[in-house]
Amino acid sequence: MITVNLIPKEILRKERTPAGQFAAILLGVLAVVGSIAAWGYMEFGRLAEVESELKKVTAELDVERPFQLHADRLLKEKLEYARRTETIQGIGAARVLWSKKLDQMWDVIQNNGDSDRHLVWLTTLGARSPGKGSGKTLSDGLVNIAGYSATDQSKRLSNFHRDLMESPFFEGFSEINDPEGSVTYFKDDKEPKAAWRFSFQMRMKPPAPPRRVAGAKRPVPKKAP
Repeated sequence: MITVNLIPKEILRKERTPAGQFAAILLGVLAVVGSIAAWGYMEFGRLAEVESELKKVTAELDVERPFQLHADRLLKEKLEYARRTETIQGIGAARVLWSKKLDQMWDVIQNNGDSDRHLVWLTTLGARSPGKGSGKTLSDGLVNIAGYSATDQSKRLSNFHRDLMESPFFEGFSEINDPEGSVTYFKDDKEPKAAWRFSFQMRMKPPAPPRRVAGAKRPVPKKAP
């Protein structure tokens, strides 16, 4: 069977795609396909790498998390002990060692047996430690003593007053009233026959503030991820 193409050659040449245009189209198609392939690699191949790295980091965090939780508990305990230390220091600063104070007062009264400078005996001794008063106010500590200074010589009472103020006993006090009183004459025919009756009130110094403990600012622990 014979096939005859009756279309003129001029028309056939016009319907064919030029070689340069065909090459440009082919290059464009290859560029698009290459771009799609590169995007696929970056999207799926790199994603797999990132997911693998994420799993690795997550596993490391799971290992470290118990240590972080333990460190947070230790920090809370440290802050609690610091708070307790401050409280104990505050109590210690406000606490008065009355046994020591009485011993110091006795040293002044006894005065190594020197009765020529002063001879004193007490009839009243009262004390109040500094602390909280009504509301949020702080009450001052007070010591009240009353007694007799032998003989009617006011100088001996002044000597006792001065020795009391210059003694270690008075280091915890801020003020004391002036030496004054009245002379009392005894009728029992014993010595001394007269004595100055006195009453001293001594006000204590306010307690020193407790020292700040290092690390007591109480930073807030970070939460575990």
